[in-house]
Amino acid sequence: MIELSSRTKASYTYVKDWMMLRECLAGCLGAMQTLSHQNVKLKLKLPEGSPAKFHKISGALQITKRATGRDAEAALGDLRFGDKRDILVQLVILPDNASQEQLPQDPWDNIVSGLEALGGSGES
Repeated sequence: MIELSSRTKASYTYVKDWMMLRECLAGCLGAMQTLSHQNVKLKLKLPEGSPAKFHKISGALQITKRATGRDAEAALGDLRFGDKRDILVQLVILPDNASQEQLPQDPWDNIVSGLEALGGSGES
């Protein structure tokens, strides 16, 4: 029964004595009433123009990422009333090469340009 339950991803109840059938059936029906959503899938998509890509997603039963790294799907399974699931999404943000070329490369120039941006003259 455990192997069958694992392969079908379903719940089964073993009733040892037929006199307990009523209580077992009531328990099964009660458990089904607490189910709010079945086979929940969370679809994640990054906006157009975003430099980020999905790196790692944790907390789901199964994760599917597209080769581009901009779309992902997380299978959460069945949810019951009051359930909470934590999904950790780790992104990789690629550097913008155009903006890095405009920044000063020398650390001192970087400090001076930062002071100038704050309103300082940069010269004493």
